[in-house]
Amino acid sequence: MENRLNFKNELVDKLKIGAVIFDKVKVEPEIAGVNSQIDKLAAQLQSEFTVPSAARNLFATMRRVYQQLGIDPTKTRPSSEALIRRALQGKTIYRINSIVDICNYCSMYFGLSIGLYDVDKISGETIEIRLGQNGEGYAGIGKQYVNLEARIALVDRQGAFGNPSSDSDRTKITLESNRIMFIIFAAFDYEQTKMQDHLDFVESTVKQYHTCQTEFKEIITG
Repeated sequence: MENRLNFKNELVDKLKIGAVIFDKVKVEPEIAGVNSQIDKLAAQLQSEFTVPSAARNLFATMRRVYQQLGIDPTKTRPSSEALIRRALQGKTIYRINSIVDICNYCSMYFGLSIGLYDVDKISGETIEIRLGQNGEGYAGIGKQYVNLEARIALVDRQGAFGNPSSDSDRTKITLESNRIMFIIFAAFDYEQTKMQDHLDFVESTVKQYHTCQTEFKEIITG
């Protein structure tokens, strides 16, 4: 299926975005190989960094993104930092389904927040990437309400649905999802080749465990 989505990054001077969309994905409740990769990465992180404060370099890129936008990353943590901290504390990384688990694995591996969305639940053909306005927010996944005022927001015709700290319940991935979008967040000056490598890694990891088609894979420039 041809990609119908257009991206409008209003934060291009602060934020670099990479996007991959897959079609005809069969989401599984869990996949043993993915679980094994998550456990192995968590063990590697625990071995390399004995306490979360020692891993500050892993948090640096996303923290800088937040700080440049006037967001305190110690009060609103990027999802990547929350995952890595959880691993370093010896806590289990939650298993949700095969695609969400791959997303969490890649996020910890890159040290970057990754949003994950069911494309068929996105309204309209344009996704705006901008700061949230007064009163903007949504019901989060496992949370009552996520306030997006003056925070990074992905917005469709229906309203905001994504953010590098917490995504919305409206566009979350379920076992019924089959068109899936990964959004990788990084600082505007993040190396182009590294972002492309991340997109390729997401693609290869998803396809290692799922039969599917790549509908779209690009770095969003504006």
